[in-house]
Amino acid sequence: MSTVKYVRDGRKLTATFELDATVDQVWRLFEEPQLLEQWWGPPGWPATFSRFEFAQGGEARYHMTGPDGTESHGWWTFNHIDFPTLTFTDGFSDAEGVPDLTMPYSKCTVTMDGDSSPVRVTFESVYDSEADLDRVTEMGFEEGFSAAVSQIPRVLASGTASGA
Repeated sequence: MSTVKYVRDGRKLTATFELDATVDQVWRLFEEPQLLEQWWGPPGWPATFSRFEFAQGGEARYHMTGPDGTESHGWWTFNHIDFPTLTFTDGFSDAEGVPDLTMPYSKCTVTMDGDSSPVRVTFESVYDSEADLDRVTEMGFEEGFSAAVSQIPRVLASGTASGA
């Protein structure tokens, strides 16, 4: 896996990285909640998806649990699903899964490019304002996201993303 590279442009943050996998394997990492749970949260903050409707207009609800038991809750709404591109809205929620719209949220587009290994993954997050992007950056988004995706090679090596 390559190092995650970040480019900021106004209220948009783009993260890119490469994975030694096929596009189908990378797609499954987003399509299947059992696989997402193995990498979405940074190390020490595993994710648990309590709801996952992988369809246009579908919703996902999840929480990440820290080493001390602290939970951080989030929500997604799938806006567009067209292999190998996925667009969803991502934000914070309360413990019941109700979106917390007082916190920053973003429209995320994930694009997977490459016929064979390596696959280039582009993860673009667009916020309502530069101030919202500043806020999530100050909360450690880049460090947390980099740490989370660093777990993907282990998931790929386990064979669970191969569909076998």
